[in-house]
Parts: sequence; structure tokens; C-alpha cells
Amino acid sequence: MRTPNLRCPGLLALGSMLAACGGSAPEPPPPPAAEASPAASAPSRAQAAPAADTLRSVVTSLAAGSCTTVSVDEEAGGSTQECPGVGGYRVLVLDGDARMSITLRAPDGAEQPLELWTTVTGAFSSLADSAEWRVRGAGEDAAPVALIVEVRANESPEDPERVTVYRAVAKVGSGGSCVTHRLDAAATRDQVLHAADSAADTPCLAPLGG
Repeated sequence: MRTPNLRCPGLLALGSMLAACGGSAPEPPPPPAAEASPAASAPSRAQAAPAADTLRSVVTSLAAGSCTTVSVDEEAGGSTQECPGVGGYRVLVLDGDARMSITLRAPDGAEQPLELWTTVTGAFSSLADSAEWRVRGAGEDAAPVALIVEVRANESPEDPERVTVYRAVAKVGSGGSCVTHRLDAAATRDQVLHAADSAADTPCLAPLGG
């Protein structure tokens, strides 16, 4: 008796029919990967929040478009511009006899002169268009502890186009503000920040030649 020729119908149960056709049953699909819970994937508040005493940088503008003219001395060719600061401070940019300096106005209105033209350079000078503050805290509670400004001086009478760059670092506080470091262009970024972050414990610079 001839054995009937069996076909493998596609709509019957796979396990038995595949065996009859010489096939094998398909492997079950892998289980879906477990989704990470938000609590497991998100950083904890303790990790995300900075320490209360962490210092960070805030940059404010000294450019003319960001400042307000307070006074002009046409006879002497000088002027005073009031520029934004942080933590209730304002920055007074003084320009006189082609030399520039800064006086800080504290939140209580007291003026704290930095005297850049006697502590950093006595030559013709100008300031960069921004100032960097080192502050502790955030938002309205941010308290500045130091200020970094770039002073560009023309110290070579033989070459008026030659510019010497200094980074002046000043400590800032309710007890008074003053320049503590006069760093040249060779100073690294880390050295400048270290000077600013240690300024509170550093004495004020004496006037040049003093």
C-alpha cells in the first residue's frame, strides 16, 4: 500500500506539523527587558545638589552697552560708568587720563575702590569687556567672594602698540574689597581660580613702588 504524501498546512498547530515535516519547533521569544525605574535612573538629590560652600563663576559685562554713564569730566577726559554685578554689588568703571580702574559699590551703598592704576599698573590701561565673579550660593542668596578682571596695559614707551595683560584678583566682602593678586599672562586658568578662591585669606597688595 502506498504511503500518502503529507503536506504541512500553515494553519495547523506548529509543534506537531513541523515535527512531521522534519522541522523543529520555534524557540520562544526572549522576555522583554525590564525597564529601569525613574528612581533608579535619575540621580539622587544629594548627588545633584552642589555643596553649600562650593564656589562657582558668574560673568558680568563691563561693555559700554551694558553700563550707564554716571559722570563725565570733559576737561580731564574722564568718566564713570556703572555696570552690573552680583549679590547686590554694582561695578563702577573709572576712566581717567587714559587709565582705568574699578570701584565696587556694596549692597549697603559703600564704595570699595580697587585702585587698579596703583596696584596693577600705572601705565595707560584699559579693561576687558567682562568681569568674572567667584560666588558662593545660588540665586538671590549668591554671595561674591572674589572678582577677576583683565587689565591691558601699554607699558612700553618705545612700542605703544605692545600690550601687557594682567589678571587682577580682588577679594570682595562686607569688610571691604581690595586687590590681592596681580597675575601675568603666563598664569594658567587653575592658578587664577586658586588665587581667587583663596583671596579672602590673602592680604591686600601694596601700591606699586610702595
